[in-house]
Amino acid sequence: MKKRFLPREHKKRKKLKDRWRKPKGFHSKARRKERHAPRMPGFGYRTPKTERKETKVVHNLDELRQSSGMVQIASRVGLKKRLKMLELAEKMKIKVLNVKLERVRQKVEKKLKVEEKKPKKKKKPEPKKKGLEKKAAPKKPAKQISKKAAPKKPAPEKTTVRKAGRGR
Repeated sequence: MKKRFLPREHKKRKKLKDRWRKPKGFHSKARRKERHAPRMPGFGYRTPKTERKETKVVHNLDELRQSSGMVQIASRVGLKKRLKMLELAEKMKIKVLNVKLERVRQKVEKKLKVEEKKPKKKKKPEPKKKGLEKKAAPKKPAKQISKKAAPKKPAPEKTTVRKAGRGR
């Protein structure tokens, strides 16, 4: 049976979830590994090699065809390819550990519905220019204000801000 390591006082405090956090307190009994304190996880608790699951990470369909047993689909594989891989794994009776076929199908269906609802924007054709048009006179550039004549902004006041802390 897998041993569960829980943080100290996880039942008393709501904000502490049921997942392990290493004790960092100076006087912490668990950190000092005193015998009456709860145990900390370590490599001595690892499951034996005979009981561990042998898995292979798969990136494409070719790797999936060559594998047998249990596989994991890589996280970088896209939604469409992931769906194809899951269907192939189901036919070949290969167990995929990190993905469920139903969830991926639902995601694909949602994505297709959203794409159908979006109207495609059509670009308006530009009107064709007819023969020779009267050219407008070039506009004169606006007067440039020299840097000396430009109004000066007041400098912001400097204030010191003390950071809150324990004074360490």
